[in-house]
Parts: sequence; C-alpha cells; structure tokens
Amino acid sequence: MQKSLINSRMNIGKAETNGIPITIAMYVMMFAYALSTTLIGPLVIVFIKQYGISLADNGLVTLGQGIGGVLFLIMGIFYGDRLSKPTWIIITFSLYSVSIGILGFASAYFQIVILFFFIGASTRMLDAMMNAYIADIHQEKRSFFLNILHACYGAGALAGPMLSSLFIVEKIQINLLFFALGIFCILTFC
Repeated sequence: MQKSLINSRMNIGKAETNGIPITIAMYVMMFAYALSTTLIGPLVIVFIKQYGISLADNGLVTLGQGIGGVLFLIMGIFYGDRLSKPTWIIITFSLYSVSIGILGFASAYFQIVILFFFIGASTRMLDAMMNAYIADIHQEKRSFFLNILHACYGAGALAGPMLSSLFIVEKIQINLLFFALGIFCILTFC
C-alpha cells in the first residue's frame, strides 16, 4: 500500500515536471491575451471615431462580445469533455488571434460586431480551459501555478492600458493596431 502511494506521488511529480514547458507557454499566452484585451478597452473613443459609430452602437459591439462569452461557456459545460483541454486551448487562442487580426480589416459595422462575438467567445473559454488545465497538470501545487497564471494576466492587464495611451498619443490607426495585435498573438502562440 505504501509502495503504491509512493509510486503515485512520484508519477505526479514527473507529470508536474514534464508540464513545466506547457505551463510556461500558457503563461506567455495569458500575458498576450491580457495585454491585447486590456489594450482595446481604452481605445474605445478612437474606435468610435475611426469607424464612425455612436457610443450606443459601440454598446452592441460590447454586447456581442458578452453574448459570445456566455454562449461558449455554456457550450463548454455540455461539450467541454468531448475535446481535451489542450485542444480547446489551441482552438480558442487561434480563434482569438485570428479574430483580432481580421478586425484590422473590418470595414462594416456588422463585421465588427461578429468579430467581437468571436473574440468574447474565445477569451472566456480560453480562460476557463487554461485554469482547468494548469490545475490538472500541477495537482500537488495547483494554487501556486494558478497564482502565477493570474499574475501573468495581471502583468498583461497592466501593460495594455499603458501601451494604449502611447498609441493614442502617436495617433496610430486602430485597424493597424488590431492587425498587429493579431500577429503578436499568433507569434506568441507559435
């Protein structure tokens, strides 16, 4: 009995050690996700001016993002176990990266609403799956590794608004910024 307990603890330790590169990759992805997400918020005024929409119309963009997030979380409840967590992470981060990159080319209002729907959908599912996967990999020290994941989000969330004020001062076109964010996220993913 004691021997099997020792062997199971050794296997958990090996799994945690083998999971470090994957964990680091998810930390970098979480930083990129947080940076790009919080970069968008302060640029709403620029976004409204560049696309010629009203503040109320921008509310529909935010609503689309929220509905996408809720629908994907509900979908995750029913279908989350049909695919592995790494597969969900790959799908959702890819969807997020591509959606934010394509947003740089969006010219019509309905395109923007649809893309923000997919951005909201992918970010909510990505966040949930990253937390769950890190908890699975690091069962013995899950609190420690989850705290680092959230610290990476915090670092990206802190850097995003700082960069957005730089972009506002430099008057960088928002569609170019969205395209660059998409490329940044894709490169981070690779």
